[in-house]
Amino acid sequence: MLISALLFALPLQSTPQAPQTQQQAPAPAAQQPADAFLTLVKDYGTAKNRWLLAERALKTDEARAAHQALKPVHEFWPRVEALVTAGDARGLVWMCEAIADKLEVREEVVAKKREWIEKLLAEHADAPWAASEVVAMLARQRPWFDEEFVRARIEELANKSKNKEVSASAWFELARRLDSSKSTAEEQARAVELRARITKDFPGTRAAGELAARANAQAVEVGGTAPDFDAVDGDGVAFKLSDYRGKVVLLDFWGFWCGPCVASLPHVRTLSERFKDAPFAVIGVNTDDDRQRFLEQCKARNVTWRNAFAGGKDNAISRQYRVRGYPTVLVIDHQGVVRKRYLGAAPQREVERVIEELIEAARTAAK
Repeated sequence: MLISALLFALPLQSTPQAPQTQQQAPAPAAQQPADAFLTLVKDYGTAKNRWLLAERALKTDEARAAHQALKPVHEFWPRVEALVTAGDARGLVWMCEAIADKLEVREEVVAKKREWIEKLLAEHADAPWAASEVVAMLARQRPWFDEEFVRARIEELANKSKNKEVSASAWFELARRLDSSKSTAEEQARAVELRARITKDFPGTRAAGELAARANAQAVEVGGTAPDFDAVDGDGVAFKLSDYRGKVVLLDFWGFWCGPCVASLPHVRTLSERFKDAPFAVIGVNTDDDRQRFLEQCKARNVTWRNAFAGGKDNAISRQYRVRGYPTVLVIDHQGVVRKRYLGAAPQREVERVIEELIEAARTAAK
């Protein structure tokens, strides 16, 4: 599509069980008024796909040559031009890409693309839709222009636009292009600078949100520094994960509603008791809904280690740690670095070995 807008657990026994996955209720469909331009572009995409399918079925060069005259771009071009004339400049983005279907001479295609790109940057850099449509269109021009031209136009848009979403989106795309396996050290350094600039100068934009999400995604995986969180345990006492810095932490996302989680409790209890005199702690993030029932179940099943009562499966800490199923178990070292992450009950022998090694490292660091 030419326009981007269209475009758990293994139990302790040998027989595995599937982890309990988080179920998301489908979001209600948004009620929005019909958009003539988007409808037109969608119809064009459908027509073009049909034309391409019909072309593949043709057997002779003569039939293929005759089929060229039936390209849907010829029907849709004047309709998009009419919308542009009426003031919908998004059509220029469509024309920048569809011109390659309309004209056969490369030099003519490039000339028209250059003309419309200049017009978009000069007259529509502040348009809200430029954050997605213009940036995405520019990013797709590499087959027609060299990389230097593409980067220069993206940077021009970023500098010219007074719309923060547009500027942030353009800087984000430029940073992406600068940071590749073939980039120089200078290009990669500039990519780092641009991302830092987005975070500092364009807070609240989608680009800044994407960078924050990526940073958090890396933090909660192996090798990342586990992000801190505020919680309240079953007794109503507030605590933070950072309260346990200096200790090895087994962070267990679980609930009594989850069969594989309950099957894991005996091993978690064993770890808690075995390493009770070591720089080690088990921290649970419980996802049951009923606090009183949670407390009763803890007493009945001898759950003595500290648990954040999160109040349900869809809670802030689980979202922060990108939990997709239960149990999810992380082993965090004394410096707060995630060393292991498991979807499903953690393998007993492996976890015990890892914890022993990390405890020894914690003790050495404390000397």
